[in-house]
Amino acid sequence: WTSGLGGATALQRRNSAAGLRASQSSGSLGRLGASPRSSPASPLSRASSVVSSVGGSVARSWQPLACVFILYLQTYLVFPAMVIKWPPQKGWTTQETYGLVVVSAFQVSDLCGRLLCMSKRVAPRLPTGAGIWVLLGLRALAPLLCILCWLRFSSPLWGSMATQGVAIFIHGFSQGVLTNTVFQAASSATGDGDRDAVGRALPLCLCSGIVLGTTVCSAVVPLLHPS
Repeated sequence: WTSGLGGATALQRRNSAAGLRASQSSGSLGRLGASPRSSPASPLSRASSVVSSVGGSVARSWQPLACVFILYLQTYLVFPAMVIKWPPQKGWTTQETYGLVVVSAFQVSDLCGRLLCMSKRVAPRLPTGAGIWVLLGLRALAPLLCILCWLRFSSPLWGSMATQGVAIFIHGFSQGVLTNTVFQAASSATGDGDRDAVGRALPLCLCSGIVLGTTVCSAVVPLLHPS
C-alpha cells in the first residue's frame, strides 16, 4: 500500500510539472502573438512628420517672420544702391566719398538703435503684437524720404546735406530699433516647441528681404534716373 501510494504521488508530481510547463509555453506563445514586432517608420514618413512639425511652428509664429521680412525689404529698397547716388552739396567732395559717408552714417545710426533697445529701461517697454505693425507702417516713411532726397537732389530742401543726414539717420535708427524689437518679441512669444524652427526661419526671412529689396532697387534705379 505504501509503495502504491508513493507511486501515485510521484505520478501526480510528474503530471503537475508537465502541466506547469505547458501553461508557461502557451503563455509565452500568447504573449508573442499579442505583441508582434512593429516595423520601423519609412524615411518618407519621417520626413513628412518633420515638415509638418516645422510648418506648424512657422504658422503659429508668422507675425515676427513677416515683420522681419518686410523690415529688411523696406531697408534695401533704397539702401545702398540709391543713397550712394546722392550728389554732394556744392561739390565739396567726390560722389564716391560722399556715398561712403552716407553708408557709414546708416551703419552708425543702426547701431545706435540696437544699443538703445538693449537698455534695461527701454527693453521692457518695447512694443509687441499689433504695436510692431504700427511702427513698421510708420517706418515706411523712411524709404520715401530717401527716395525724395535722390529724385529731388537739385532742390534746396531735399538736396541739402542736413535733410539727407536726417533721412539716413531715421532710416538706419528705425531699422536697429525694429530689428531688436521683432527678435525680442519672437523670443518671448514663441513656445518652447517652436523656438528651434522659428530661430532658423528668422534669418531666412531676413536674408530673403535683403535679396528681394536689393534686386528691386538695382532694377528700378537705372529706370527712374538713368543719369
